[in-house]
Parts: sequence; C-alpha cells; structure tokens
Amino acid sequence: MISFSIYTSLLVTFLISFFVTCLLVPILRKCAFRLKIVDAPDGKLKVHEKVTPYLGGVAIYLAIILTLLLRFQYNNDTLILMISVSLLMLLGLVDDIYAIKPLLKFSGQILSLILLGATNFYFKDLIFNKYLTFTLNLFWNLSIINAFNLIDVMDGLCTTAAITSTIAFVVVSLIFNQISVAILLTAFLGSLVSFLIFNFPAAKIYLGDSGSMFIGGFLGLIPFLLNWSSLHIAITSSCILLIIPILELVSLIAIRSYKRIPFYMGSPDHFSIYLRLKGWSKKKVLLYVAFVNILVALIVLLNILNYISLLSVMLLISIIVGLWFLIICF
Repeated sequence: MISFSIYTSLLVTFLISFFVTCLLVPILRKCAFRLKIVDAPDGKLKVHEKVTPYLGGVAIYLAIILTLLLRFQYNNDTLILMISVSLLMLLGLVDDIYAIKPLLKFSGQILSLILLGATNFYFKDLIFNKYLTFTLNLFWNLSIINAFNLIDVMDGLCTTAAITSTIAFVVVSLIFNQISVAILLTAFLGSLVSFLIFNFPAAKIYLGDSGSMFIGGFLGLIPFLLNWSSLHIAITSSCILLIIPILELVSLIAIRSYKRIPFYMGSPDHFSIYLRLKGWSKKKVLLYVAFVNILVALIVLLNILNYISLLSVMLLISIIVGLWFLIICF
C-alpha cells in the first residue's frame, strides 16, 4: 500500500519540475533566437509558418536535473541512466547547431550507450550471455531513441506521446512499489507537461534533436530500472507502452525501403503528415495519439494485475495496430 506521504512527495516533485521548466523555456527561447539555433521553414518537409527556436530539449533536461538535485537520492542505476541520456542530449544539441551527418549522429548514439554495456544495465532476468544481451539492449535503445527523433515532426507530437507513456510507467513503478523510479519519472513528467504548454500548436519552441533524443533515451532505459514480475511482461509491456514511436519507426523504414530511400533520410511519410493530409487538425492528431496511448496502457496494466492474459493482450494490441493503419491509410 502506497502511503499518503509518498503521493505528496510525487506531487511536490512534479510541481517543482513543472515550474522550473516554465521559468527556463522563455529564457532558452530567447537564447535560441539570439544564437540563431532555430528551425526555418523550407517549403518541403519543414512547412511550419514561421522560424521557431530549438533548445526546448535543453529546458526539459535542465529542469529535470535541478529537480532531481532537490528531491532525489541517486543510486548507481539512475546515475548511469542520467549520464547516458546527458550524452545523448549533448549530441542532439550539437546536431541542432551544426546539423551533423546521420552516420556521425548514429555513431555518437552508440558511444553514448556504451556505458550501459560495461555496467550490466539490462532486464534482470535476461538469460542470454552478456555479449548478446548488450547487443539486444543496444538495438532496443537505438530504436527508441530514433523512434522519438522521427516522431518529432509536428507541434506537440513527441511531447504528447512521451507524456502518456511516462504516466503509464509511473503507474507501473507504483504497482511494483519502486518509489525511486516513480520519483525519477515524475520529475520527467512535470517537465514534459510544462513544456507542452509552449510546444502545443502553434508551437513557440521546438524540442530539437537534443530534446527528442533525450526523451527517447530516457524512456528507452526506464524499463531496465523496473523489477518486473516476469521477463515476458517486461518485454511486452515495454514495447506496448512505447508502441506509437515504434510503429512510426517500423512503418518509415518499410515505406522508405519500398521507395528506395535510405531510412535515415527525410520524407513526408510520417503518420501525422498522412493524417494532416486527410484533413485532421494538429490538435485532433494529438488527441488521437493520447487516446491510443492511454488505451494500450490500460491493456498493459490489466495484464500486470492479472486481469487479462498475455494472449488477450496480444489479440487486443493486434486489433489496435490494425485499426491504427486502417485509419491512416483509408
């Protein structure tokens, strides 16, 4: 049973992170304009109406760091996680400023995750040898980092997807009575919710690669902090709670391969762009993403609490994925 004091602690953590982000975003927005760290429309893939500053990801990162310094006792796992995602944030910031080549960025992502292989940062019950385990973890983390990077093509989209997934992970951490993970996630959540105020259509500031890579790295590593009830629940739950960016990644690779475009090159094949071409407003797309994420999170929670079986989960998720593509394509 979670005590009232713990809920109070989580609320305080959320509010500190929320208000620190509110203070930081306007400051970094001005800095981005002054330093010309901005995203200018090009009439091709970048079709927003006006020049918009980056550095939103830096605001989120700094707010979380400041909040955790005030509210959190670090252990080895969380320290490793924060070091790794800090490197990812810095790599993304360099890309925001200098637009580095995809291969160089990908190599930087791998280097940022090397620390995890040296510290046995993986699902606790994984039975493979350490080299295969590290390879699988690297594949997972690179996929989630780049999935969130790819989904960040519309005002508020990456932030909304991250918020709904983070809420689900908070609930999961509380179910398993892992309060330290819940506090870490709540600091992250407070900053995301605050940032969405500025990132909601029409966005006043963008995450930039520093933000999307930081978010992807953070949420990709969170499952390794949790002591799941079983390995199959750990793997299926982690994939399902991050299903929208994963679907974006898989579909973009498939479509671009079919079009003979390198998967890392930009193209207007994102699900949000398809929905916008069908006449959906940006706000409607965000509501749809939030709804789907909440729906799949409920399915995961029912499975964790043993109300439905894994087979039922797979059946329900298959139906949702089928409807997802049906709505986008027709």
